Amino acid sequence: MLPCPHHGARPWASFAYSSVVLVLLFLLAPAPTATVKAAPTQRRLRRPDSENASYPTLQQQEQLRQAQTEATFVAALSAESARVSLQYLTSEPHMAGTPGDLKMAQYVQAQWQSFGIQNAEIQPVPALLSYPLQDKQPSLTLLEHSTNTPLFTAALTELILPEDPTSDTWLRNHTYLGYSPSGNVTAPLVYANYGRPEDFDVLEAAGVAVGGTIVLVRYGACFRGLKVMNAEQRGALGVLIYSDPQQDGFTAGPVYPDGPWRAPFGVQRGSTQFLSLCAGDPGRAALAEEGLTAEDVCGYATEDMKPKIPVLPISYGDATPFLQSLADAAAASPVAPPSFQGGLNLTYHLGPSVDLVRFATHNHELVGDIWNVIGLVRGRDYGTRRDRLVVLGNHRDAWVDGGRSSFFLLCFVKSSLPPSSDL
Repeated sequence: MLPCPHHGARPWASFAYSSVVLVLLFLLAPAPTATVKAAPTQRRLRRPDSENASYPTLQQQEQLRQAQTEATFVAALSAESARVSLQYLTSEPHMAGTPGDLKMAQYVQAQWQSFGIQNAEIQPVPALLSYPLQDKQPSLTLLEHSTNTPLFTAALTELILPEDPTSDTWLRNHTYLGYSPSGNVTAPLVYANYGRPEDFDVLEAAGVAVGGTIVLVRYGACFRGLKVMNAEQRGALGVLIYSDPQQDGFTAGPVYPDGPWRAPFGVQRGSTQFLSLCAGDPGRAALAEEGLTAEDVCGYATEDMKPKIPVLPISYGDATPFLQSLADAAAASPVAPPSFQGGLNLTYHLGPSVDLVRFATHNHELVGDIWNVIGLVRGRDYGTRRDRLVVLGNHRDAWVDGGRSSFFLLCFVKSSLPPSSDL
């Protein structure tokens, strides 16, 4: 728990306490005697020396407090040590439940203790985890419909960049999504924009059937797991999810490594659990010792909160030939409406494709420990009736090397405590 100043409550509380004290003093004062005394001379309130004197409004006072808080935050940090900390947090893969994840947990614990949170501890928690098989890579191929001859085979790999030592990892050849089952499907392709219910309504209105197809959707507008859930409910056999450059790529600005935007080979990984049904560990493994199941807590069985069809994330470089195949289907594939158009140099069509798509995923699940770092900070109202429990946190693990949210929380903790180390 981190301290949380009660700026909004304190003035009202002070006013209430002062009012009570004044009322009690009045009731306990002795009764007046019959002696009549001259009324004391009333003091006249003096105006400020300047008739133009003004006092800050509540809004101005809040702006001043905000500025002071920001100044305190910035003063507690240094650019160089922040660079070192962020570089360490992003120096190696640390997927949940892996040795890299435990290593980063130990780093965060040590940092908190150096800030003065001596009670910081690591608590292992069992959870249902999902990983790609290291000895089998996913595959994605566009096939000529009459002969099954390959027309295009997706690379499904992220390039090694000389200027980025973290780019050379076995995960670059394993584009996968958490909780996607293993599978191998072949079917025509349709394009469903962001994969929202209203996007599938557009396909239905255009006479494009989703059942028995592979659905291609782009990231954005809703959580990736819900895109899969919506497609699965409509009878799709599999789902491909790509990052369109309109949202994250060259149309937004320079791409990595020349800029922050996604390169043509970049792939977004993540979980595909159905979060709208019940967030958190879909297996609820931590509750097994208490004899409880996910269904007891969530109202849904574990298998109903994650996909039953294979799902694969791909880059917009790999997605381009598949979107072009929808355009090549001509009259059989209606032109997508303007809201479905993206940033690639082609006209987006709804499908279905004439050519076929085949893709395979190779993933597995297991129950293993993940590690929470817990620290307690006693605020200024600790132990009083105004004490409130405030929980701040972030997810520390990453699908590859990410560490931004962990770094932000480290900065917040550091700036909220008295100086004791350099971050």
